[in-house]
Amino acid sequence: MARNRERQSNPDLRIVTLVHGKHQWRFGCAPGEERLLVTAAARIAMEGRDGLDLADAAILARRLDAWPAGPEKRETH
Repeated sequence: MARNRERQSNPDLRIVTLVHGKHQWRFGCAPGEERLLVTAAARIAMEGRDGLDLADAAILARRLDAWPAGPEKRETH
C-alpha cells in the first residue's frame, strides 16, 4: 500500500489518498467529521465495492487519527 502526499487547496479539509494495487481512492472531510468518513468507507468495504476492503478503511482511520490537531501543526497528508 503506497501513500501519496496531497496538496490541500482548503486548509480546513483533511484529504487522504489511498493506493492499493490498481485502485486509488481520495477521501476528504472537515475536521471533526473523520468518524463519519471512516464509517462510510467501512460500509463500502463491507459491501465489497470498488476494491476497497476493511484493511483500507482501517488505514484511513489511522491516518485521520494521526492528523495534527492544531493549525500550527497542520501538515499536508
